Amino acid sequence: MGSTGDFEAEERTGARNFADAARAAGVGRIIYLGGLASGGADLSAHLRSRRQVGDVLRGAGVPVVPSKGTGRSRSAAPTSSPTAA
Repeated sequence: MGSTGDFEAEERTGARNFADAARAAGVGRIIYLGGLASGGADLSAHLRSRRQVGDVLRGAGVPVVPSKGTGRSRSAAPTSSPTAA
């Protein structure tokens, strides 16, 4: 997979693709593990991207259950990816 160098755009595209596939598969809900930051305009590019991905998922027509996690990883799996349930 190539990279455009604009990870925020790539993250939004990935979120749209995931949401479209979830909706097409009849997924009942998406559990989204987003960033731990609270609101505010002074977000890093990474946290801003996490917020944008959440916005894309919430607008997809599949219920989204947001989770900010605990800040501790219990597995090697990424903690900022959407999961279909």
